[in-house]
Amino acid sequence: MRVRVVNARIVPSYMNDVACPMVIARLHYVSTDPLAVKVAFWLPDGSCVRWWLGRDLLQMGMLRPEGDGDIRVAPVSRPEGEQVRIILSPPDGYATVELPTFPLLQFLARTYRLVPPGMEMWFSGAESEIEEMLRSSG
Repeated sequence: MRVRVVNARIVPSYMNDVACPMVIARLHYVSTDPLAVKVAFWLPDGSCVRWWLGRDLLQMGMLRPEGDGDIRVAPVSRPEGEQVRIILSPPDGYATVELPTFPLLQFLARTYRLVPPGMEMWFSGAESEIEEMLRSSG
């Protein structure tokens, strides 16, 4: 189990250069759910919003715009440094948050050391299902 706390900021779509409220983004990864990163966004009012994001989507979104539908990720250059923009679009609205790239990169590197790319099925419990299918077919 890995947890990383990162300061993020909410970005109002109509005010790109206005000071925006900071939120705490708590990134959580477990090897038994190797394709997902759980992100808990702690808002200034004390409430929490949780999303499950694809690990590979976050990784690719640091390099170029990725995703469609409810979750999109893209790199953004800011005066204070490189950021990763995450646009969340649930049915009842949307939110845009930006996280500093380097802490996210460090976090993802640790997840890939825990579960290397291409090995996810061996950590998710799928191997036991495959073994059972092979036993029952033989």
